[in-house]
Amino acid sequence: MNVTLITARLRFDTPGGVAGTEAREQPDGSVLPLRTLPDGETVHIPGSSVAGNLRAHCTASGLADLFGDTPEVLKAKKNRKNTEPAVPSSIQVLGTAFPKRPDTVNHTRNASDRFRGAARTHYIHRVEMLTPGTTFDVVLRWDDADPERREEFL
Repeated sequence: MNVTLITARLRFDTPGGVAGTEAREQPDGSVLPLRTLPDGETVHIPGSSVAGNLRAHCTASGLADLFGDTPEVLKAKKNRKNTEPAVPSSIQVLGTAFPKRPDTVNHTRNASDRFRGAARTHYIHRVEMLTPGTTFDVVLRWDDADPERREEFL
């Protein structure tokens, strides 16, 4: 087996990040923090978030098949009770790493009232985000990559 490891350095053009699901409710109006590793300090972007963005980017380039069946295709197979197996992703996202502690900014907006479908009265939603220009590394693994497809992907 021939294993290709790819490390790519990505940069945020706009504020971004993934909020910590363990801190969903902030009743005191404090800031919803970024997702971190168990140490509570190291910012973390899940591989699934990166894979979804890479799939969207590769779809525009005609390389979407590198990331396996889309959720829509999987749902259609399930609805048709199709016995055809799901096609897995050829490229695995092993993880992300930040070269240094990134700078953050708090994004503030009105919160939404789900029942009225309008702005929630006297409530502000604040989320911690990474600043534009923040860089992070993504590590990808591709087993038995076709050299032509690999060059096209790179």
